[in-house]
Order: sequence, then C-alpha cells, then structure tokens
Amino acid sequence: MYINIKNANYGIATTTYADYVAISNPDFIPYDIASSSIHHTGSINCFKYSIGLDEHVLFDTLYRPITPVDILITTETSSVLNTETSVELAIDSGNTIELANLFGESLDLFNTTLVVGCPNYLQQISIGNTIIQNSGSMVYVFDIGLVNSTSSYSQLLQSIPNSSSVSNSFGTSVSINNNWLAVGCPLQNNSSGSVFLYQKVSGSWNLYQEISSSISVPNALFGYSLKLNKDKNTSSGRFVVGCGNPAIGNAFFFEFDGIKWNLTYTFTPTYNTYPLTFGDYIPYNITRNITSSFGYSVSTYGDSVIIGE
Repeated sequence: MYINIKNANYGIATTTYADYVAISNPDFIPYDIASSSIHHTGSINCFKYSIGLDEHVLFDTLYRPITPVDILITTETSSVLNTETSVELAIDSGNTIELANLFGESLDLFNTTLVVGCPNYLQQISIGNTIIQNSGSMVYVFDIGLVNSTSSYSQLLQSIPNSSSVSNSFGTSVSINNNWLAVGCPLQNNSSGSVFLYQKVSGSWNLYQEISSSISVPNALFGYSLKLNKDKNTSSGRFVVGCGNPAIGNAFFFEFDGIKWNLTYTFTPTYNTYPLTFGDYIPYNITRNITSSFGYSVSTYGDSVIIGE
C-alpha cells in the first residue's frame, strides 16, 4: 500500500491539447507502509474539461509502467536473467521494485496521445536470493482519451527504449505532432547532445533519424529542450531545439524536406546595450553576448519561435 507524502516538483512539466491537461510530478514519493520505506517515483495527473462543472476534472493518475523492455535491458549484461521465464517471473511475481525514476520529466500531447519522458530510472530486481539493480531511460506513449460507459482511462500504447549510447538523459525533452515524435538526449556524444526523430508507421513508432549537435563541443547539451510545430496551417515538418549549457547560447531550427530533417536556421541572443532609457529590459549581465541560458526552453507555432532564457 502506498500513500503520497510529498509533491515537491508538481507541475515541473505540463502540456495541454483541446480539453485535456497533463501535469507531472517527477519527484513524487510514495511511502510504502508495509516496508516503511520511501521510493522516489514519478506520477502524472490527467485532467479533462467538464462542460457541466466548467472545470478540468482529474480522471487518471499515471505511474511508470514496468514492462518487459526494462528487464530485457538487464538480460544483455546479466547471466541471472537470461531466459524468457526469468523475465516473466520478475514482472508477474512483483519482484521488480522501483527505487527511483524521473517519469514525467517531460510531457507532450497531440489529440489524446500523451508522450512521457523518463530520462532516468533505477529499479531493483529479485530472483531467488539474487538482487540486481537496473537503470536506464525510456519514453512512453499513452492514449488518455479512451472512454467506456462509466469512466475515462489511459492505456500504454508503446514503450520506446533508449536509442542512445548513454544509460540516461534519453527523454529529457519530448514533443509530438501527427506522425512525428522528437526525443532529446542531451548527454549523448560526450554530452554534446542528440535528438532522435521517430515516425509513426502502422501504429508503431520507429526510429527515423538521429540529429547530432552542430556544436561539436562537450557539454553543449543539445536537445535539452525541443518543440515540434503543431500549427495545421503551416508545414508540420518544423521543430526547434535548444541547448542546456548556459555557455552555448544558441537554438536551432530544423525543417523536413520529405526525406530528412535539415538545419535551416541558428538563433543567437541579442540584448540591449547602453545607452538605456527608462523601461528598457536590463539583463543581469549587461556586457554578455553569447554566454547565456538562451535556448534553455523553446517553443514554436506557425511562423513564430519563442526561446526562453
């Protein structure tokens, strides 16, 4: 039995589309009454607007699914979990315990499809007297718009395993539009960063292209933020990517040419300089140019791009 005793980062990631709103709490901590232990595991609250009540009503709470994909990652390096029987035992017998995860670190909605990033998780697997700890990162795709005669509920459609060469940060940022899904992995390539583009084909999300940072320096953290353009009146093949390193100070605009995604524009920050008049914006360091947190958050819609600092 679990009870919620802390909501430290509730709302750290939010997304909305039509009548739906999803709010994450990646540091949700359920308290296990039976074992008197605390595990850091994320949760997501899903709301839908009610015309009758004139407010958004909570209809589901999501937690990180424990799927065979998680356990199969361990089988590659463990001689203990090397059979399909062991995999099923670890899941079906409840021998897998979530110790920590960042489920809900990133979110995005398109229609009723909710994409959730989990850039890091740690779980403990018990097989007999053997205990193994397994860590990694994952992206999950849910349909939160399923409705039956009495209630709404959510269904896991697909678990997308880590496509990068590093064990975590895959899913730090996510964005979805129509049949495209973008996933940021800022620790890829010596932390210079990468973005993975997936295309939905016959109901399944398949890796289409990896885009590496054009800034070939360590710790650029390319992919820390990203956003696909969802405007139906403009080309759907557009997205913007930001870096998480404040020393970089760039954001990048990509467009799809029908075959691949290409970098078409690089944004750099501009600031007011002296002389200033009353009412002007004054940055905290008036002398800086590129050294900033420019690109720490990004968004795009139609022909507009917004870049946060």
